[in-house]
Amino acid sequence: MGAKEHDFAKTVWDTLSNTDINKFVFYKNGALPYLPWAAAWQILMSHFPLSNYEFGKIHYYSNQTCEVSVTVTCKNGAETLTRSMTQPVYDERYNSIINPTSAQINIAKMRCLAKCIAMFGLGINLYASTESGNLKHDEAFTGEYQKFIDELSYLETEDEVIAWYKNIRNIPNISKESIKNAITARNAKLAQLNNGFDNATTH
Repeated sequence: MGAKEHDFAKTVWDTLSNTDINKFVFYKNGALPYLPWAAAWQILMSHFPLSNYEFGKIHYYSNQTCEVSVTVTCKNGAETLTRSMTQPVYDERYNSIINPTSAQINIAKMRCLAKCIAMFGLGINLYASTESGNLKHDEAFTGEYQKFIDELSYLETEDEVIAWYKNIRNIPNISKESIKNAITARNAKLAQLNNGFDNATTH
């Protein structure tokens, strides 16, 4: 990579990684944060309007699962920066789907697009927090955790959420793991209220 290419790569990263995306973030199942592909593309184009993307061929495996791919090219005049990404076609529990439908493949493609844009810096912290162990996929789908999310879905103010948590905390003999799940659920709900996307749970 030449000096000019390095400078453009740094400009792209500094611009996108420092963009405030809080108002665009949604929460899957009330806990896992994500940036919708439409918002990711809108933000990218607002800074680098000559950018484009191209999906690759779908790669099928012997077990009838498959993987999609995309290449995004960020452009500013003659300067370009390209990143590629792959994405398995999975269900809501992150299990690969056997013989997926065209709709499921399309969802995977758009998820892949948002993920690839993150490689330029936009929303990369969302993936870092999800995969660091702070919000484990397995934990997000435990019965107890989902119960907390369901209870919190009916609360509409910060005071109600705080009162709910105090009640959970005062339950006799409640385990540390339950408290941890309750704290994570509470924080996710408060983030939804602050961002104004309380009803967003899918993508």
